[in-house]
Amino acid sequence: MYGWPPPDGRGNPVSWMIDEILNKRKINVVDDIYNNHLYAGSASEALWSIIERGKPNEVYNVSGKDCITRFELAKKVADVFSLDSSLINPVKSDFFKNIAPRPKNTCFNTEKIEKEFKIRPLGVIEGLSLMKNE
Repeated sequence: MYGWPPPDGRGNPVSWMIDEILNKRKINVVDDIYNNHLYAGSASEALWSIIERGKPNEVYNVSGKDCITRFELAKKVADVFSLDSSLINPVKSDFFKNIAPRPKNTCFNTEKIEKEFKIRPLGVIEGLSLMKNE
């Protein structure tokens, strides 16, 4: 999940990318693991819809629309926020030490929440644009 963290709050991948690139530091981001990056505003809207419509005990996948790598996300962050994309370095997941094995694709199927609540997941560019304009 991404968005602007509260003051003294914990950051997230996007806020970290922005901070690192603004400070002219190179970042290594994986290009072989896929997931749906979720804008925090979308998460809160989806949760509120579930609560309002009286289905709090159901299980729903809530995620962003695009199934992309962290590297692709970083490139989109650089584009939307007009940052230097030359500081973004693609690496394979084995570049980082993992305590446990990680799946290569953790993208979610959101058909259930889309059909039941008419929720349209945001693409990364849409979410980043909303974040930029906050």
